[in-house]
Amino acid sequence: MKANRGLPVPAVLALLSAVTGLAQPAPHPSPADTGRGNLPARWWEKASASRYFVLSPSQKDRELLPIQDVARTTALLEQVHAQGFSAIHIVSPADGGVSFGGLDTKNHYAIRADAGNMDDFRRLVQIAHANGLAVAISYNLGYISTDAPAWLKACDDVREGRSSPEAHWFVWGESGDAPPPPQNIFFNPPGRGFWEYSARAKKHYWTRWGGADGHDVDVRFPQYDWSSPEFLQEAERIVRFWMNTGIDGIMMDAVNWNSNSDWQKNRRQITNVMASYGNVWIQGEGAGGFGEDPVPWIEEGGWNSVEDYGLGTWWVAGSHVIVKGFQAGDPHPIETALRNSHDRVVQAGGILFASALLFQDPAAPTRREAPHLAFATQIGLGDLIGYDRRDMKVEPDGELQWLLRLKRDHPALQQTGSRRPVPTNADDKYYAFLRTAPGGGERVLVVLNFQRGFQKIEVNLSGLDTGGLVELKTGEALPPAGILRMGLYSYGYRFYLVKPPVKPAGK
Repeated sequence: MKANRGLPVPAVLALLSAVTGLAQPAPHPSPADTGRGNLPARWWEKASASRYFVLSPSQKDRELLPIQDVARTTALLEQVHAQGFSAIHIVSPADGGVSFGGLDTKNHYAIRADAGNMDDFRRLVQIAHANGLAVAISYNLGYISTDAPAWLKACDDVREGRSSPEAHWFVWGESGDAPPPPQNIFFNPPGRGFWEYSARAKKHYWTRWGGADGHDVDVRFPQYDWSSPEFLQEAERIVRFWMNTGIDGIMMDAVNWNSNSDWQKNRRQITNVMASYGNVWIQGEGAGGFGEDPVPWIEEGGWNSVEDYGLGTWWVAGSHVIVKGFQAGDPHPIETALRNSHDRVVQAGGILFASALLFQDPAAPTRREAPHLAFATQIGLGDLIGYDRRDMKVEPDGELQWLLRLKRDHPALQQTGSRRPVPTNADDKYYAFLRTAPGGGERVLVVLNFQRGFQKIEVNLSGLDTGGLVELKTGEALPPAGILRMGLYSYGYRFYLVKPPVKPAGK
């Protein structure tokens, strides 16, 4: 048999790119080459928080990670780890447009040219892992930029009646009043979407999201068709491409809005693929955020994390229970909200993600205690926190860094620990609860003051069998007592290590 003396693989890829106008994925190293072994098993269950970055200066209003500058990137990630973070989160790394932080992707197999190239990205992952940081990304497989070569090719092929993979990637309709794609409360929920006419394709396409194109003209983004075998193959290819860079997780954007999707396609093309890489955070953004039960996303969908929408949704102003607790000075509703959603997700085997909260007391906006208590509440409750400088406005100060390291170092405060309320002298003013590490190990008592002004707080410890407490900020040891008394200033808090009970001599 004669050896195949055709073009080598790189040349074939280059030829395909020239013929189709579509960028082809470059060869990539094995994920095992990136140092993922430096992370703890099931890292997302133990992580304190992830810090958000973008790769391109064109992704405005967010913190830039200059990955082409190895020295600066290394120094920055060393600082991030020292501050107490467990992960970095890269927003929309693929080459994209200007909408939704760049989630309107143009080329799934490259980063933006002004950010560098895929080798720079893989090196970033290696640097992060060397510093004990996991790497997660935000991504979207629901729609595409109207400037994307794949979309332009699809429009031309549809107009000319040519059958191509790209032509089958999208949801097409014969008229503006055609029936919408199938809808249910988990996938394609009603209330958003319509048929938009494409002059280039001379046909209507289904759209749910709008934004701007490269010329800053308002456009409607075409939805991918999750019932198309051609697109399902492409979706899995995209997921594998990014997982093969060595990343440790993906926050998949708006998974409940993927047109014509269902549980089987969701698992086969996304969550099962990601899980096959091992030790991967699989986060479904939007899952459980529109009135549907979040638990099926864990049990049926294969996600191991959803956002903590039971406490509030960012797109509904005034909905966040913790913020309302500050505003009313009453944290009492927080516990009910946690039991209805958060606790059920954890019991199903998942964790909860939440963006870091920034709260300023409207009566005293310059006081520093309020934003600290918001963050301390999230640390105590055990969400994986996303810290975005765009929202938090400031670099984490010494107190926030202490809170991050506190959570990272104490299993009782991490995502899969349990929580039990502990009575105070005024549960409509203060919130106290006991966090216990998985398996019944370490225990930490958390006390939060939701009041403006100094408060004398009593915590009833009669329900705890303890050998005393250790205040985790100062190291002060307290003997066993039925009542814990303390004074806390405005929006103050305390974290106490609960010592195991002393066994009688000879036992």
